Amino acid sequence: MKYLLDTNAIIFLLYGKKANSKFSENAISLIRDSQELCLSIVSLWEIAIKKRIKKIDIDDSIIQIRNKCREKHIEIYSVKTMYLDELSNLENISNHKDPFDHLILSTAKTERMALISSDAKMRNYGNIDVIW
Repeated sequence: MKYLLDTNAIIFLLYGKKANSKFSENAISLIRDSQELCLSIVSLWEIAIKKRIKKIDIDDSIIQIRNKCREKHIEIYSVKTMYLDELSNLENISNHKDPFDHLILSTAKTERMALISSDAKMRNYGNIDVIW
């Protein structure tokens, strides 16, 4: 099975920094050991914005982060029209407005991947397998 890493999961994998909530031992094991990890380009976009507004402290450039992903054989998915189509049908959760998360969720659903995320809001989408 392929696993899509949320932005917080790729940051944890590459830098050991945990997001707001903790990952389960199962999620940590998958993050560290799975050979089937994937990442949405949206996560790199989110990191770039968070770096710019000083919400995240990572010295590496986005190109360096991409290269680290390649070294770990993490497949990076571009945004596809079918993800946007799925996004337009994504369940509307009132307390979850993050457009990056919505596109990441749509990617996971379309590609039938489990999503690894420490963000509790991601678990509110019953039709998407979220490992936290």
